Amino acid sequence: MMTVFVIIRLFLLMLILLIFFSCASYTVNISTVPPAQVEVYINEEYHKTTTEDGKASVKIDAVAFEDEHLVEVKNGKYYGFLKINHKGETLEEKNVYFVSTSVNNENVSVDKVTYNIIFVVPEKLEDEAGETQTGDELPVAEAEDINDYFSMEEPELDAQFEISRYIATNQEIKTYSTLNVEGKQGFLARFWRDRDTNPQTKINEFQRDYFKRVELANARFSSNKKEGWKTDEGRIIIIYGIPDAVDRFPSNMDQKAYQVWYYYRVQGGVQFVFVDVRNFGEMELVHSTARNEVHDPSWQRWLK
Repeated sequence: MMTVFVIIRLFLLMLILLIFFSCASYTVNISTVPPAQVEVYINEEYHKTTTEDGKASVKIDAVAFEDEHLVEVKNGKYYGFLKINHKGETLEEKNVYFVSTSVNNENVSVDKVTYNIIFVVPEKLEDEAGETQTGDELPVAEAEDINDYFSMEEPELDAQFEISRYIATNQEIKTYSTLNVEGKQGFLARFWRDRDTNPQTKINEFQRDYFKRVELANARFSSNKKEGWKTDEGRIIIIYGIPDAVDRFPSNMDQKAYQVWYYYRVQGGVQFVFVDVRNFGEMELVHSTARNEVHDPSWQRWLK
């Protein structure tokens, strides 16, 4: 009888250990754009509040990784959520602009996984009374009032235009280089005013969205050597937005790491191929089917 009891206890203990070790331990790294102090919820349970710069790292233990999980960031009228599965595929997203994971399609243990989530804080959300709440302003990159340019010194003006060159015409670039400080101030004011998609509103939505993507590129792709907006990946994010799908291929003995980004609603469907050409961890654009982008049908040669 005692032997049976001991066997049952051992069986139950083994079952508990099996359940525990079948669960994943993973970390969710939150970055908010623009930086905002928000609360972090996992499966509707509060875990942590981000610092003022919008950063937080939340470790979750003993959670069945195959199940869907709700990652929620909220504070007052700001909110967002993301559902994920064990291969890092986004099942549902809202106000989440980019997700990356250390999980590859195969040959990688899912016991410990890190998700890097960049959460874009909504500009405006309705409160219970139906009134509109305004979100935090973007960092220095955005000048919502074009008159702000008339108070800027030349180095700041040049920095602003350098970031804006991705959407400037060749003639605009040539013209800007010939201007003095006063001319550059007026030029930048007109540059963004002419691109305002809704002049009736106080905010230049086109300019706001552009610099949001700049902040996103910096948050995702910056390194000790280069700001994110200056990278090839950052430039594509800024110009075309977030890709609809991404295929990631890690390096191995036969090839370098590379990625393929897909945009289904751009020019009838285009793709961009990035390769870690120098094996330094920076993806470089080697081929695209989009107009006015690098086009190299034999781009596979860069993988060797």
